[in-house]
Amino acid sequence: RELLLPHTCRLHRYTPLETRRCLRNDHLLFLGDSLTRYQFLSLAHFLHSGKWPPRFGARDNVPCRFLDAEGREACSPPEEPNICAEGDWLDQGGWPAFLQNLGGGNDGGVFDGRMESRSVRSSVNSVENMQYVSPPLPLEEEDRRELTSFYERNKETMANYDAEKYTQRSLWAGRTKLSFVFEHGWEPNDVFSPGWNFTGCAYSGHCRYGPEDYQRNFVKAENNTGFDWNHSSIVEAFDGGATGSDSTDFNSTNSKSTNITYTNINSTNFAKKKKKNVFQHQFFDANYVFYNRGLWGKLSLDKADVLFPLLREFVPPIHSKHGGFSQKNRCFYRSTTGCERSQEGDIGNWEHEIVRKAAFRSGCEYLDFHHVTEEFGDLQYAFPKPPGDDMFEYWSVFWDSVHYQPWVYEELNNLLLNILCNSSS
Repeated sequence: RELLLPHTCRLHRYTPLETRRCLRNDHLLFLGDSLTRYQFLSLAHFLHSGKWPPRFGARDNVPCRFLDAEGREACSPPEEPNICAEGDWLDQGGWPAFLQNLGGGNDGGVFDGRMESRSVRSSVNSVENMQYVSPPLPLEEEDRRELTSFYERNKETMANYDAEKYTQRSLWAGRTKLSFVFEHGWEPNDVFSPGWNFTGCAYSGHCRYGPEDYQRNFVKAENNTGFDWNHSSIVEAFDGGATGSDSTDFNSTNSKSTNITYTNINSTNFAKKKKKNVFQHQFFDANYVFYNRGLWGKLSLDKADVLFPLLREFVPPIHSKHGGFSQKNRCFYRSTTGCERSQEGDIGNWEHEIVRKAAFRSGCEYLDFHHVTEEFGDLQYAFPKPPGDDMFEYWSVFWDSVHYQPWVYEELNNLLLNILCNSSS
């Protein structure tokens, strides 16, 4: 299905409690570029604090010129940099300080220890894997019945994998989990972030990530070694192949994939492989997957035709207790939002005409954010930079040539909640 909204559509404004009830027991996996990162962080902030990040960053330490409906300043205070505006962190220590704070820093950071992230940036690797776990809502009767039924059915013959799944399920019943994995690099030389296994500290709020932790990971990233998974591409990660230290196959003998390309994987046979590598094992309970990489060029049709069926298999359709199929297991291609780069590369039209059809063929869906942000691309970043007031309209939407002010991610997430939460289960 193509998921777009007309300009006249009136959306429900989801409250924090409505959002947590809607996404209760769900695991949303976000894959892709930096725009995807900030949408992930914006939604995690909303789930955690009950409010969205401030709608504007604290740009260049100048007085805030943006006001909310009550006339109050709507910018981040300079001493509280915005997690959806990386430029706010330049005076706070840059990327190292930003990534450490997300992962808990020395005191829990902005997410009070509920975001596990050992992300690091070096000259060799950009390692970005993050996982947020919300505090639990009180178990509803449906949760209790489901957990009791699962245990009774499986207690005599529970295999290791099923036992872990039950333990995981009972641990986070009533919670919402969000995960993010970074992909970057200009097509076709895309780079999928390597990473380390999650420890589960986000469940209890004990995640910490101080300067010494960051430095240890920085050395590993510089040497390109010591990762729990390290795939040459996102396709390889989801195909079940294993490289480097990611050599565990959870359903058959250990194996390693070599020389995988988008055209030599038998995409009609992947369901028979039933492989699970270390990367997939970290996200086995995900039931929504969102993918985008449009800022790094047009997604090739060869890659799309192989990747989308793999994502559909990763979150296979399940039957609803009311008949038909549940709306809880879904994969999406998130179209690239409007900006100068996407406009110049004609990425929006390519995705709508080519990528959209590839998503449909696989059973995935097309989340058309380009449709609702396309006009932002008309706000061109001018060179040389004009006087400040002449850039006011531009800075009200963007904080650089491709990244938005935080309010845009807020609106896109509210649109997403309308799509997910208005669906019947």
